[in-house]
Formats: sequence, C-alpha cells, structure tokens
Amino acid sequence: ENRAVAAQLDVIGELFGYRLSRCSEDEDWALDTMAAVAVELGAALRISQGAAETKLTYARAMRERLPKVGELFKAGDIDYRAFQTIVFHTDLIIDLDVLAGVDAELSVKVPVWPALSKGRLGAKVAAVVARVDADAVRRRKERQADRQVSIWEGLDGVSHLEGTLLTPDAHALQARLSALAATVCEHDPRTREQRCADAL
Repeated sequence: ENRAVAAQLDVIGELFGYRLSRCSEDEDWALDTMAAVAVELGAALRISQGAAETKLTYARAMRERLPKVGELFKAGDIDYRAFQTIVFHTDLIIDLDVLAGVDAELSVKVPVWPALSKGRLGAKVAAVVARVDADAVRRRKERQADRQVSIWEGLDGVSHLEGTLLTPDAHALQARLSALAATVCEHDPRTREQRCADAL
C-alpha cells in the first residue's frame, strides 16, 4: 500500500517535470505549471483541484526536496502519513545543502525509529531541523502566527472569503465541506463548488 501511494506520487512528479520542461525553469512558470497539472490530475483522478494540488505538492517534495526519504517511501518503509509529516516539518528549509543533509539524516533515522504517532514523529523531525536550521523553525512559527480569515463584501450580494489555516484544520474543513456537499439530492442543480460554498 505504501509503495502504491509513493508510485502514484512518483508518476505525478514526472508529469510535473515534463510539463515544466516544456515551458521554462522560471519559478513563475513553475507556479503556472502547478495549476495546470493540478487541473489534469483532478480530471484524471476525479478529485478536486485542491486535493490534486496537495498530491502534486507532495510529489514535488519527493522528487525535488527529499529524494532519499522519498526512496524510503517508494520502498514501502514509511507510509503516506509519515511522509506528509516529514515534508511539513522540512518545507521551510531554504538552504539546499542543509536540506540535503536533513534528507540524508532522516533517511537513516526514520526507519529505525519505532512506530510513532504523528505528533511524536513531527517532534523528532522538528528537532533534527532545529539543530541544523533554527531559521526554518522561526519561519514556521511566524507563518503559523500569521493565520487569519478575511471577508470582503462584494457586489450583487456576493462576498469574498480568504484565509490561512493550520494544515490539519484546513484538511478537516475540506473533508467536512466535501461530506456536506455530497449529502444533497442527486437532482440538486448546484455545482459541487456551489454546494461547498453553501455548506461553509
């Protein structure tokens, strides 16, 4: 099961690399390519664009940021939850040499750690990151402290909502909205996106 999930992310990463190579290595193109590939994935896998973007984010992390930990995942030695936790706690490391060192260290340590809860695994990974890159820990705390939700009243009785949430809260919200949107009659004329907005 672990190998199957990793294999899917591996193929998604290859697709992104191929699409990006057809454009440019420029970071602006990477952002545009992320959106375009997410649309492709959403259609192919029959999932929302948000869910597709999440898969693509982890696929890129496996391919570009944590290849050694990615190899563990592809071998089935860690599960998707563990990989997500490692990506989350390393995503603010900017220095590529530091990141490579953390990737190498975690690829050795994670397989010998006993089965850990998500919280305990996160704490161990965070300790490795803090030892080599205190700035990454500081940036994470600052980013988390900046979470907020804003609502702007628009025209024609429609308002705009935008926010920054902690990732577990965002996943819980997305799952709840999707579940609520799926409870309506099959003849409901609203689109899925409209039903999610109304559910919120």
